[in-house]
Amino acid sequence: MSILETQRPPTKIIKPKKMVSLRSSIFISIFFAIFFSLSSLIASWLILNNRTSVDSFQNHKEIISSEGEVFNKIAGEVGKSVVSINSIQEDGRGAAGTGVLINSDGLILTNKHVVEKVSESVTIVTHDSEEQQAKVVGKDSTNDIAFLQVDNIPKNIPPARLADSASVKVGDKVLAIGNTLGEFQNTVTSGIVSGIGRPIEVGDENGMSYESLFNLIQTDAAINPGNSGGPLVNINGEVIGINTAIVQEAQSLGFSIPINDIKPLISQIEQTGNLGEKAYLGVRYLNLNASIAKNLNLTINAGAVVYTSSGNPIEPGSPAQQAGIQQLDVITAINQTPVDSSSSLSSVLAKFKPGEQVTLTAFRSGVSIKIDVTLGSTPN
Repeated sequence: MSILETQRPPTKIIKPKKMVSLRSSIFISIFFAIFFSLSSLIASWLILNNRTSVDSFQNHKEIISSEGEVFNKIAGEVGKSVVSINSIQEDGRGAAGTGVLINSDGLILTNKHVVEKVSESVTIVTHDSEEQQAKVVGKDSTNDIAFLQVDNIPKNIPPARLADSASVKVGDKVLAIGNTLGEFQNTVTSGIVSGIGRPIEVGDENGMSYESLFNLIQTDAAINPGNSGGPLVNINGEVIGINTAIVQEAQSLGFSIPINDIKPLISQIEQTGNLGEKAYLGVRYLNLNASIAKNLNLTINAGAVVYTSSGNPIEPGSPAQQAGIQQLDVITAINQTPVDSSSSLSSVLAKFKPGEQVTLTAFRSGVSIKIDVTLGSTPN
């Protein structure tokens, strides 16, 4: 540290013209004592404040550096599990999307719309640009989920780790990884969880509405065309969702299917090799929280409320209609299995088979009721 010095004139010895009284002398001594004390305090404060600013800046740099290192590690690890999916559609056009390896036997998870209009065989490209043929082995009838199987998955591709998406909270940091625009493989974007439990109506490339999706994770991490089927990853490097949709008119408004809603499908296809028929109730719903409960004047704030902002939330001729389920009924359990923030209605329904009779626990006008329903099979 350099110290600025000023030249002092040589000391002159002179006789004072007038003696200073004792009282004045004491006053002057006190004054200078206070002055020098204050000067010392101010100097100390300036030094401390400057040091605090430097320390704060340094801490900020360390936090940014640390976060960057974490993201770099996650991208490197999870990126190895992510594959690009290339296919030829029925109309002869090429299509591109993303998938993620979820077990060591070559099972790959992606979106249904990525492979919906293609033949049984597609090409995947691994993180190190190796091409493999994959077979479409399952398409979920009620969610935007599909599975591919690669028979000889390279050993250098580790399966991704799956999180408990029920523990996801708004504000959590996340990464999205995908084959952006079908050209930029393993593109990584970062953001936060912007919302949970979102319902949306999904349209195809022509703007036609064809599917309702529920209980989605909303994120501001950039999700671009080609990212469909790629993973949304938490700060621990675990998959919390599969990226499925964006709002084109908005900025940084994307949606992912929670991994907990997919786990029953993973178990089924691992055990049987296919998805088969799926139990069907026939309602549109919202995952209830305090805000939605207040807006709908409900006395309960957990469960699945039978509701849609437009149209009838109960499908005509469905098991729900036949059982007498009504709009604003709040379903809280199926056969005593809770329906709540950690287990959505669709994920609980996935545990049952078509034709099974189940008992729903529901709240109607603040009163708990039981509703017996014979589940149907999801219509094609």
